[in-house]
Amino acid sequence: MRFITDVMLGRLSRWLRLLGFDTTSGLREDLGLLQSAASEGRTLLTRDRALMEQAKRMGIDCLYISSAQLEDQIVEVFERLGRSAIDLDPAKSRCPVCNGELNPATRDELPNQVPEKVLRYHSDFYVCRGCGKIYWMGRHWENIEKKINDANALLSKSSDTHGA
Repeated sequence: MRFITDVMLGRLSRWLRLLGFDTTSGLREDLGLLQSAASEGRTLLTRDRALMEQAKRMGIDCLYISSAQLEDQIVEVFERLGRSAIDLDPAKSRCPVCNGELNPATRDELPNQVPEKVLRYHSDFYVCRGCGKIYWMGRHWENIEKKINDANALLSKSSDTHGA
């Protein structure tokens, strides 16, 4: 599944990339957003009802995101995909900055590119094919996992409510 988000969902687009979804964003003009969605075969994610209606009239797959809270937004997307769990797998993640694919890298491939302390304590690295940014599962990874666990709890609760 490939997405394009409106400017109001920039944070969600970064998180969808972390979750492995090809997600573009940043276009500010509605017409440009709609044209990109149509030409690239992307599902439009928006918080703008008028834009959603315009997309539907044009035959563009669109999902209106009602929540302003990130965890709820993630749940809305996963409900639409019919998924019962949110899987966070660094090997499938995309660059949250540029949407590029990530390649695994070893310590030996990264001398002088990351701090020596990082090389000493971490063994799994990923390099973005697009922008060259280097990623590893540092302290911030716990926060990322917590946010996904919170979203999974909401998704599970939502599934229980809709399934009952």
